[in-house]
Amino acid sequence: MIDKAKIQAVMQYYGKAYVALADVASAWERGERPEDTFFTLKNLPVRVFVEPTNRCNKRCVYCARPNMTRQSASLTLDDFKRAVDGIPAGAYLQCTGNGEPLLNPDTPAMIAHARQKGLLVGIITNGTRLTAKLSRALIEAGPHQVQISFDAVDRDVFNASYNSPKGGCGYEATLSKILRFLDMERREYRKGIFVSIASVLTNAVRPVREKSRAYWERLPVDNYFEAPLLSLQTDSGTAHPARTGEEPWKLCSNPWKAVKVNADGAVNPCVHDFSSKYVIGNIKQQPLREIVNSPAAVALRKALYYQDIDFFKAIGYNCQDCNVWSQATGHDVRGYLDGSFPVTYGLIVSQLAGCASYTPEKMENLRRAASEASGALSGI
Repeated sequence: MIDKAKIQAVMQYYGKAYVALADVASAWERGERPEDTFFTLKNLPVRVFVEPTNRCNKRCVYCARPNMTRQSASLTLDDFKRAVDGIPAGAYLQCTGNGEPLLNPDTPAMIAHARQKGLLVGIITNGTRLTAKLSRALIEAGPHQVQISFDAVDRDVFNASYNSPKGGCGYEATLSKILRFLDMERREYRKGIFVSIASVLTNAVRPVREKSRAYWERLPVDNYFEAPLLSLQTDSGTAHPARTGEEPWKLCSNPWKAVKVNADGAVNPCVHDFSSKYVIGNIKQQPLREIVNSPAAVALRKALYYQDIDFFKAIGYNCQDCNVWSQATGHDVRGYLDGSFPVTYGLIVSQLAGCASYTPEKMENLRRAASEASGALSGI
């Protein structure tokens, strides 16, 4: 059953966010020099990224994690509640970060709490922790969306992306766990969780991209998408180099539309700041609503607006060379409003509706695939 009240809350929240971001884009394009109050957010960002843990059980070759200077940590359930309580209904909370969220045993409880607070809730996982027990706990927690990172339905390319993982993180085991989770959700629970499969388009992945897409599109998966490799303050050499030096520097949308809460409670205005170089507050000390408009947060938005390279050099950011705002990625303010925003909004409404129907053929394909894969899941 569609929750009309929740969809209305989303429409109102995202509508306000769109208008506010459009005002920022217009002022910047006209070269205006607004008052300092212009850089204060009237509402919390529409997307709140929360990192249940920064520990990970994989070694993706393109990941920024090897460059992370933070200590390993996991967010407590109490600190999670402190972070999300007060976030208005309609905002989107994503459990993700610089680690595998399901390595924190409290993650299902976090998701359940956020749902009770009226938030839209998603999680990004690498799929390796989807044991039968944890799959049930995750489904019963009720996320609106589960995004599973799986670069290629090809053993050699999978190994190239993930540094030849072994055991429960290996190709066969991971694919089998994903299929079991999907089968459990679609045929047993039938909760209508929006399941996405995400592939990072590295040079190794490109030759098998159509093979992977064809595999997932024959199953009851809601969305299969290919994500560009973002700069993330590191260069793994696994994708074509960013061409931002050939483009005029555009205003990044991230500090206006999103915020990231780390496993230690520290908050970053850039969701790609995996080393937590610039901290604008800590949820253990003050509410998130205050943190997003702290002096440090306002200073960063102002520096972005005026393209203050000295400011970014001082805090260790390389915003001028980042590819997030580039034409290829499209997360500059205007690009986001015209491109990603309507797509994201549409996907969120689809996730919230949770009323997708799947053809008998896709359901039968899933049953067969899950059954064939079950041999790789002995005891896990």
